[in-house]
Parts: sequence; C-alpha cells; structure tokens
Amino acid sequence: MPALPSPPSGQLVFASDRSGTMAVYSVDRPGGPAQLRSPADGAAWFPGPSRGPVLALLRSVSGPGDHHEEQLYVAGWDDGLRAVGAPARAVRNPAWSTDGKRVAFESSVVGFRDIWTADRGGAVAQRTAWRGGCYEPQFARGEAALRVVCSGTDPELHRVSLDSPTPVAAPPRWIERVGEDLRPTPGGPDGRWAFYGAVGGRLAVWTVQADGLGAGPAWTPPEGAHLVPDQAPAWAPDAHTLAVVVRDGDGAPSVWLLRFPTSGGPPVATAAPLPGAVRGQASETPTWLPDGTLLATVEAGGDADVWRIDVDSGAHEVWVEGPGTDWLPRWWEPAGG
Repeated sequence: MPALPSPPSGQLVFASDRSGTMAVYSVDRPGGPAQLRSPADGAAWFPGPSRGPVLALLRSVSGPGDHHEEQLYVAGWDDGLRAVGAPARAVRNPAWSTDGKRVAFESSVVGFRDIWTADRGGAVAQRTAWRGGCYEPQFARGEAALRVVCSGTDPELHRVSLDSPTPVAAPPRWIERVGEDLRPTPGGPDGRWAFYGAVGGRLAVWTVQADGLGAGPAWTPPEGAHLVPDQAPAWAPDAHTLAVVVRDGDGAPSVWLLRFPTSGGPPVATAAPLPGAVRGQASETPTWLPDGTLLATVEAGGDADVWRIDVDSGAHEVWVEGPGTDWLPRWWEPAGG
C-alpha cells in the first residue's frame, strides 16, 4: 500500500483523557510527543474547529449540586487563550467565518439557546432571540448571514442576517419544508450545502442550493443503519466528497464517504465506508486536511486513537495512540501555512 504524502504545515489538535481529565493536546508528527494546550485547572476541555491560525476551545466544569458551566475560548498559534463571551450552562457548536475574523456559537446565557458572534477584537453580539432556541450556526459564504437550526414543532433551517442591529426574534426560514433538519454544512458542489433531514421517518443526507432552493435527499443509509446526528457531515476540499458517520444498528460507528457528481447532474451520491485497514474498525469524528486526507478517531485494540487516512488508497498513519480515549481531531495551521 502506498505511503501517505507529507501533511500540510500544521499540528494535529485532539482531546484526550490520558491525564485523568479530558484536556486538549497537540502533536506535530505521527507518534510525536503530545503538548498540553489547555490549562490544567480541573475542568474538561475540548477542541472546537480551527480556521488558519485560530482555534476554538470549549471548557466545561461541573460543581456541587446541579451546577454546570461552559465557556468558549479562542487560541492563536503564537499566543495564549482568550475567553469569548460569558460563561453559561450551555456554550457549544462554534463555527468560524471563512476569513477567520469572526466566530459564531450557541449560548444559553440569556435564553434557552441563542446564536452569538464575536470578532477577533472581542466584541460580542447576540444574533437570535427565538423562544424555542437556535443552534448549530454556520457562516454563509459570500453573504453577511448565518444558517442556523431553530426549534419549532420540528427543528428547521433558518437564515439569520448579520446586518440586523438587534437580535432577530423570528428569523426567516431558509428552506420551505417541514421536517427534522439538522447540521447545515457548506462546501459542496456548486456552492450546495449538506444537512440531515427526515425521509420516511429516517434521517437522510440532503443537499440544497445556497439560496435555499433545490433541496432534495441525496442518500439514505442502508436498511438497519442510521446516521449519527450529533456528528455533522464534512465536505472535503474537493467539494464533491462528503464524510458522514453511520451506525449499523446498535453497533459501532463508522465513517462513510459520499461521492457527488463532479459536474452537473442531480445531487445524488454513491457511498461506501472508508477503505483500507480502517474498514471494519469503529471510526468517527472525521476532519479533512487541506490536502484532502482525512483525520478520524479509530478504535483499534480497545483504545480510541487518531489516524490520518488517504481516502482513495486506504493508506494510513497513526498519529496518536496510547491508553485512554484520544478523539475530536482538528488540524491547526500556522499563519500563512
């Protein structure tokens, strides 16, 4: 099997409980020493997404009784952590703008769940005030708007303008359909988005144009299998390959690749599990590198490790392994990297 090419400039960032508490570490090569990136303060830390030289981290701490508090932080490649917004019982799902200058996230600081944004200077703005709550924000490319999920009778996809001077109490629907819609993800062919939506009572992968038109189901898992809804779909840099996580009944999860047409044609995918040695192993949390290789959490030999995988040949490198759980891989690039 051919060897993988050298990875792009950067470091692998991941969560691990190797010290007894979930913390964030980084490594710069397969099997390299792990550097602690989060404070050893007794809280649980998790890596969020990165955009170039900036990385989001989430801190979670529980105290006496039912006390629970979460906080978003941002780390630069060459500087320390900076808190973003106020702590709350739930602060989750950070997402970066394309230029890395703003981060959107959901927070329960003033309501059940609202969308907030923060810029690199630390200015924070509340964007929604929907009574049922809004979550899972993503920046729309080429427009001053977000795509979010808001709860009504069913979760639905909405558009939130970033030009509004006050929080939007009733953001307009992005897609005119009634259904259980989750995890909007930009980056597909011709600017299409992927999301999870119900088809015949089962969760399927859908795609939709950036303007909200042309929504349609692209793929439904085989009978007896189902999509894992708390892991968002992930478009590859080629804009035609989508990674999703599928669970076979009550069995282990596995990463599948959905291949979309390279030019024209309907948004219908063919799908298969990852090739090579990872096939047959439990795998999840897929994250693409700029070179089109894939990071995934792979459970082999009883421990959860992090592999880098060539999705065409199946060749792989084990970047992180050891006792305990190593998961949630992210790729963090230096400035200009």
